[in-house]
Amino acid sequence: MRKIFLAKTSCLLCLVALLPSCAGNTDAAESADGLVIPFVIEDGFMIVEAVINGKAGRFMFDSGADASFVPEARMSLPLTMGTRRVNGRIGIVPAYGVRSVEFANGNVRAFSWLTRATEGVGIRSGTDGILGNGIFAGYWVEFSFSRNEIVLHQEFPERFAQAFHSPLSVRSRNQLNLTIDVDGREFLMNFDTGMNHALYFSDAIAGGMGAADLRRIASNGEIGDFHLMRTNSISIMDMEYSNKLIMGNSYAGARNTSDSRLGLMGINFMRHYDLLLDYRTIRLYLTNDDSAGMFFIPIVAPEEREYGFFSFLDAAPDFGIIQIGCDCGCGGRWGCCDGGPEIRSVLADSEAYALGLRPGAPIVAIDRMPHTSFAPEDVSNPFFFDDITEITTIIDGAEVVLRRER
Repeated sequence: MRKIFLAKTSCLLCLVALLPSCAGNTDAAESADGLVIPFVIEDGFMIVEAVINGKAGRFMFDSGADASFVPEARMSLPLTMGTRRVNGRIGIVPAYGVRSVEFANGNVRAFSWLTRATEGVGIRSGTDGILGNGIFAGYWVEFSFSRNEIVLHQEFPERFAQAFHSPLSVRSRNQLNLTIDVDGREFLMNFDTGMNHALYFSDAIAGGMGAADLRRIASNGEIGDFHLMRTNSISIMDMEYSNKLIMGNSYAGARNTSDSRLGLMGINFMRHYDLLLDYRTIRLYLTNDDSAGMFFIPIVAPEEREYGFFSFLDAAPDFGIIQIGCDCGCGGRWGCCDGGPEIRSVLADSEAYALGLRPGAPIVAIDRMPHTSFAPEDVSNPFFFDDITEITTIIDGAEVVLRRER
């Protein structure tokens, strides 16, 4: 990554934030100042208000998807059947070309298509659908985490003239990808505001390591089993991380993505920057040159950054629980539809695994206190369970208490 100049400024862009009101006119999209689209962050996802086909709603913006999705109940649009790629799979689906999306202070000329949500596309509770990255094709798109706004520009905004810069590449499904370096090997990170975690590294990273450098992580969900691995150095954006443990995963294979080097960069990493992304050529599947790509201004000092879900560790957690989560986000304190959190990932050679804890097991109580006694951000810390003696869970339909020998 090359640095042009780091401007001292407060935050400008955001891929995720809160939704203040905004004034303007219907020609704002043509303005050199850009159309301002406020957003809020709910359960770690970016939510915007928009009007599609005359119907107002609240939509999650997912930069990892090119299409937009709405529940069937809202599909009053004239549909055509066409071949589309949905969640990495090609099939015949009902689709409608979206040419304009109305926001609070103006319309956007969209180059997207709309389809009804399927089993593989979950619509979050409290929202009316998903907007894909095709909505913003043709613009310089500013994501201001400092101002909680998305700003669309016809021309390059001068406030980024002295910012850091990294070239981006365009892959299938209109994905914008940033190249990072892990131990001298290049990998791609797809910008994905539909993911509230920080970074998912490709499991292809494990191909250059020996068995002694890998610890298998048992996991549920589409990514399956993956690895915790020790790296020498990772260069990404404005930082270089040395001697860190990272998780590799099989996301690329699960999504039928042709490039096994693909990983994901989610909101909990992006929110430390104001970002300007070049969406002008995204529909053309072109690799951008050095004059385009991504410009970014750090708004949080490296030593103060918190990723919500870990991306780098100095050491593995003793007890072995790597990730707590839910299958879906339905609001509430934990964002879980059916009560409390569950074990998502656990080291296969850990105390927790040896005691019988497996991915998918719900957490009923911790040290004989209900899970509601603990803050979600605390329990999601991989080291939280190192000081825990008992976990009450459900195994084969029966409540079981797992006790550690201290």
